[in-house]
Parts: sequence; structure tokens; C-alpha cells
Amino acid sequence: MKNILIFFIVLIVQNSFSQTKIYQCDSIYHKKGYIVSLTNIKNSDDENESKNNIIFTFYKKQKNKKTIIYQENLYSHFNNVEFKDFNGDNIKDILVEYVSDVRSNLHYHLFLVDLKKNKLIKIINFNKIKNPEYLKKYNLVSNLVMSGRNWTGFYKIENNRVKDFGYTFYWQDENGNDTSDKGYDKILNKILKSEKKYKK
Repeated sequence: MKNILIFFIVLIVQNSFSQTKIYQCDSIYHKKGYIVSLTNIKNSDDENESKNNIIFTFYKKQKNKKTIIYQENLYSHFNNVEFKDFNGDNIKDILVEYVSDVRSNLHYHLFLVDLKKNKLIKIINFNKIKNPEYLKKYNLVSNLVMSGRNWTGFYKIENNRVKDFGYTFYWQDENGNDTSDKGYDKILNKILKSEKKYKK
């Protein structure tokens, strides 16, 4: 399958009080008029992640009319936004970069986009997952965390929260030697079996 590149326009508006990044999303949500903006909060501390430093706004603009769909004060060290599907509906969701740790593992705030209801759903505790990746085939979230021993965890988005399955797979043993992928597959199969039992 060929990779499809999606381009969107990022504008930076600055005045004496604040700076705003504006992401025009018509190339992502076709002709919906959706716009994402990140506005710096005046006098905020960009190094203190316990304090909000931006205003995240998701709004619709049509015929010069602006309708705010969602707005929240957040912390974002980089003030960047990414668009990826994280619930398998083939609609790109909104990731606002949160922080990066000492090994450059990235955390994000996640907002699921509901086009039918014209709303966003914030996923609680998603920002605790480092380097999240969506496994569409299994409807799960995994990651690859760079550390002394690189590791992977497994998660699932249920309603508006993250479910942590509590399994950790290490890609190296205690001596630094690469481990077999069979351990990864074993954990994944155990999770998939437990999910089937739960659904019944």
C-alpha cells in the first residue's frame, strides 16, 4: 500500500500578549472547516509540566462564523500537533505533544474525533503512554520505549480512558542481548484471548 502524504497549513500568529499556532485541517477532515489552535498562556512556565501553558482549541469556521467545539488548557512542551487514527474508524484523531523524557520518548494528549456528532473526546491517562502506536488489526495500543532495556507495553482505549493490561515485554535481556519476538507474541496472544473471554 502506498503511503499517502497529507499536508495541512500551520500559521503562527503573534502579538504582544501571546503566540498562537493554527492548524487548518481541511486536507484532513475534508471541507469540514475544522481548525486546531494552540495559544501560549501569558507568563506560563514552559519547563513546569504540572502547570498548563497553552490553550488548546478545536473549532469550526464556515462563512466567517467561528464555532468552538472543544477548548481546554493543557501543558505542551513543544506546542506541536499530529493527526493519527487511534480507534480504528479511519478518522484521524488529534495528538497534542505533551512532554519528552531524557531519552526522547514522547508523550501526547489524545483527542478522538467524532465527525458524526461534531465533537472531541479526550482520553484520560493517554499522556502516560510513551511513544504510542495504534495496532489497528487488534484494536490495541502498544509502544516501544527507549531505556536501559527497551520495552513495550500494551493498552486499550475503552470509552474515554486507557486500560493498561499490565504486561511489559523487554527487547533485551539483563545482559543486553536481544530477546526473541516469541515473548512479544506470547503476551499479545494472551491479551487477545482475555479480550475475547471478556466480550462473551
